[in-house]
Amino acid sequence: MKALSKPAAAVFRKLTEGLAVGSSRRVDNAPGAFMYVSVERLSDDTYSIAHYYEQEGDLMADPDVMFYVAGGDVYPVEITQAGLGVYRRYVEFEGGVPARINARGQADLTSFANTWMKNIQAQQFRRGTRMRVGAARLRATAPLSPDAEAVRAWLKRHHLFHSMTFYTRDEWLARGEPHGNNALFTITAEGPFYHLMNYPESRAQFRLIDDFNLLLKKRGLYYEQGFAWSFHFYPRGGLPKFDAERDQIAKRANDLADELERGGGSRGYPKLAWNSDPDTLIRWMSVLDPNSTWDTAYEDEEVSESDLWDGIDQYLKDT
Repeated sequence: MKALSKPAAAVFRKLTEGLAVGSSRRVDNAPGAFMYVSVERLSDDTYSIAHYYEQEGDLMADPDVMFYVAGGDVYPVEITQAGLGVYRRYVEFEGGVPARINARGQADLTSFANTWMKNIQAQQFRRGTRMRVGAARLRATAPLSPDAEAVRAWLKRHHLFHSMTFYTRDEWLARGEPHGNNALFTITAEGPFYHLMNYPESRAQFRLIDDFNLLLKKRGLYYEQGFAWSFHFYPRGGLPKFDAERDQIAKRANDLADELERGGGSRGYPKLAWNSDPDTLIRWMSVLDPNSTWDTAYEDEEVSESDLWDGIDQYLKDT
């Protein structure tokens, strides 16, 4: 990966010095003359630096760049420009470390960030200008519920808590939106979480979505999207559509297993349910086909939990 130049890295460190994980600040040394700089420390080694403007009550990133710090160097890894509908992530993380890199795109982003840091230096740290640091201009909000805090912690752990806002039910109602008004809480997102939930591409991304859904199941929640950029979280009553479909697959699979066993065929099928874990799904497929390679494919991240359900569903349709 291409790191920031030494002068640009010096500006970055000036902006982020002393910032604790989860905290943010607003740097505005030229109020009214230039856009302030919003700085947030997302994790031990990732930071967000952004310019924001307000549009219809939402803060719009123009731009918002995420930086990864390792070995004393600073690497730009993704950019959001909300007004242009631009989101680009050039580095995919797994286990908190870079796993896949778009080297050309990341190098181009670094060139942009070098120029941007130079501009911030000229606008915010001119000679003789006294450093003015305050709280980042984030939308005022009531304390988050334990469920919302758990979702936020998951997002931060997976480097997805970026260019997003949490709303309580009352705060969302006050916006007058047509969707999600009975939700426990709502998230609006424009950055990596928006991209993950709307345009997943890799097996790792599909597995990440599975992990997110598992977190919600454990907490008795599910979500619906009102818009592509809004995610509304509800307590589980009846099963939402996503799990109702899996419930029907599980019932059909259990009926087939009972029929095969009554006919003297294969025995040992585990009972399936809408919330069966991947190991149970793999055991079901293995009884059906002892030579199945689903277990190693899943272990090697070649298939996701959704693929396992799709595989069982397809078999049932073909039978």
